[in-house]
Amino acid sequence: MSMQKHGNKKYFQLLIDPHRAQLLKELADEKGVKITAIMRDLVYKGLERALPSTTYNEAEALDQAQWRASIRNRVQGRQAKRKERDGLEPATDANSFRLQLSE
Repeated sequence: MSMQKHGNKKYFQLLIDPHRAQLLKELADEKGVKITAIMRDLVYKGLERALPSTTYNEAEALDQAQWRASIRNRVQGRQAKRKERDGLEPATDANSFRLQLSE
C-alpha cells in the first residue's frame, strides 16, 4: 500500500460504518472540531496504547521537530518574499528578476 502525501503529512482514506460515523459526527459537533481531528486524535491514542512508549514517543518527537521546521521555513519564506517585494533583496529564483531601487 503506497501512502499519498499532503505536504509533510500522509493521506489515508478510511471507510467508517454509518452508525459509528454518526457517533464521530456528534462527538466532533460537541467539541466544535472537524471529524478528521477527532479521528486523528483517536488514531494517535490507539498507537500510543499499542506500541512501546519509547517507539511512540520517538515518532511523536520527530513529527513535532518536523512541524517546527516547517513553520520556521514558512516564516523565513514569507520574510524573504516581503524583502523581495520591498526591493530590499533580489529575487532568489531564476525565473524572477527584480529591479532594486537605490535611495
